[in-house]
Amino acid sequence: MKKKRPAPPASTLSQVKKQKRQAPPPPAVSSVFAGSWIGETQGFDDSPAHLWEISIPYPPYPQMLQVLNCWEGENSMRHFSGMMEPDGCSFKIGRFTGVLVDREHFWIPGWDTNDIRNDEGPDYDVVFSRPGLAELSAREVWLKVKDSVEESERTIDDD
Repeated sequence: MKKKRPAPPASTLSQVKKQKRQAPPPPAVSSVFAGSWIGETQGFDDSPAHLWEISIPYPPYPQMLQVLNCWEGENSMRHFSGMMEPDGCSFKIGRFTGVLVDREHFWIPGWDTNDIRNDEGPDYDVVFSRPGLAELSAREVWLKVKDSVEESERTIDDD
């Protein structure tokens, strides 16, 4: 004969019910974004590398990220912050969105703006890679992502 499990105390049941009604917490900065990144501008060979260090601010605000950055060859660092998007795989910095491609790459469409080129010419996408071997595949990653985005735009236009 099976033994019946005792029912949990009423206080435990009410706590569980309350937890289910609460809104989910904002997404935390994924550990895949934290750390060092090297950004390569796609389609504009004269642009220096974007050197980034992404961290979670202290005291911790899990949905916020901080970026220390500079151009390759510069010694001065700049700082800006962004917010994780609800999907947990992307973040916003102003009007720009960084999108995780895989554990070693993310891209930001139009990040390399023409403001550094006297407002002449287009803005360029930047693929950020972990330092090392991942940097060698930045262009290949960008081409795949770009093809995927163009295909989805064509599908939307056909509807």
